Amino acid sequence: MRHLLKSVLILACMFSLILPGCKKYEDGDTFSLLCKMYVVNKWKIEKQFLYNSGADITPANNDWLHLKSNYRYIQYQSDTVASEGNWALDGKKEEFILIPDDYVLGTQIGLVYTIVRLENKRFRIRSNSANPIETHYIPK
Repeated sequence: MRHLLKSVLILACMFSLILPGCKKYEDGDTFSLLCKMYVVNKWKIEKQFLYNSGADITPANNDWLHLKSNYRYIQYQSDTVASEGNWALDGKKEEFILIPDDYVLGTQIGLVYTIVRLENKRFRIRSNSANPIETHYIPK
């Protein structure tokens, strides 16, 4: 009986680590071992705004992002392919990076975002720039 109780407690502890979102993000829940898996999805823009002023700049058309498990992405504007490339998470899984296949002036430039919230049904990122833009995604 004691062995069964210990097994149930161990399983309960393991599930409490796996199921919730990611507390390491400023707008997240508790830490999860599934954080990386949450990124892989088709994400549509729910809301987009200038972080410093709060001005709403949410696109009126159907803009979305397909993040694939092979670390490739396709970005759509009005359901038309706008950009393709690779995506990555930094070592601490605090930053999200898009590396477009396109080159600017002969250089491949990556776009770095701070992850604000990451759950299986919410993905929020903020651009690392002088005038940051925060984007809230929901599953498509």
